[in-house]
Amino acid sequence: LRALYPGGHPDLALALSTQGTRLVRAGRADDGLALLREAVDVAARYYGPDHPQTLMHRGVHGELLRRAGRHAEALPVLLD
Repeated sequence: LRALYPGGHPDLALALSTQGTRLVRAGRADDGLALLREAVDVAARYYGPDHPQTLMHRGVHGELLRRAGRHAEALPVLLD
C-alpha cells in the first residue's frame, strides 16, 4: 500500500483503513488495528486532526477497538 501511495497521500489512509477493517473482521485484530491507527495518523498529517476525514478514520479505529473488547483503548480514541 505504501508503495502505491507514497509520501502520506490521503488515499493511503483510506486503503489502510479498508485493509485494517478486513483484518479485524477476519480475526486478526492486532494487525488490523495497527493499520487503522496508521490510517488515523496519515489522515491527521495530511488533513489536520479535526478534519472530517481524520475524524472518520478515528471513529472507525475506535469502534473496531470497542468491538475487539479493548474498551480502555477505544474510549480515548473516540473521545479525543
